[in-house]
Amino acid sequence: MSDSQSPYEPPSSDLVTEKKVPNEYLAAGYTPGKLKFPAVLTVIYLLLSIPYLYLSFYQSNENSPEWYAPAADVLMVITALIWCYLLWCLRWWLEQRFHLKGLRTYVNMLIGLSVVLVVMSLVLEGEFDQINALTITFTLLMIPYGILVILFARTIRPVAHLFPYLSLFVNASILQGVLIATMIFYVLSIPVGLFVDVLLALIFFHAARELEQLPHQNRNSE
Repeated sequence: MSDSQSPYEPPSSDLVTEKKVPNEYLAAGYTPGKLKFPAVLTVIYLLLSIPYLYLSFYQSNENSPEWYAPAADVLMVITALIWCYLLWCLRWWLEQRFHLKGLRTYVNMLIGLSVVLVVMSLVLEGEFDQINALTITFTLLMIPYGILVILFARTIRPVAHLFPYLSLFVNASILQGVLIATMIFYVLSIPVGLFVDVLLALIFFHAARELEQLPHQNRNSE
């Protein structure tokens, strides 16, 4: 310690806090534009999820138009692809912004299981009211999916208090995972999931605004 340095001055460090953005995060090439893209994509995902849910519930109705089923399939594939990409973006941002570890395995498993469930949904179209090996397997796969959502959210919890909306996102995601895993309350997980999507959009928008408020980052903003 130099003579001019106060003994009460805190040591220099690169700790991650809400007020201090890690240098590695800034050096990773993030710009407000790159963070606004997943934010806008989350809003698009949310808007597509509403008609998808409507078509999914009413496509089996005898009076529903014939195009309901193929339209629901198209929206299911599109929303699944968007959700997988958003998961990847969220994982990457959390790792860079908070030096958070342990997310990669859960995200990869969630993406893989999401793809399996989508494929099975396409194969089982019109057979969900029947009891066979495939429908039972599809139903049982919701248990590990819900558990993975819980584990993913719990991994984020240690840093959740450091960023706006992140704590609420974690708690809502855990509730969603519990409702999915129980299967009995799966329907209740749908509105909770929509709320999670809103929070995810807010997180990405706030992350973009955080960079906009950094003077040295504004020169590289898109």
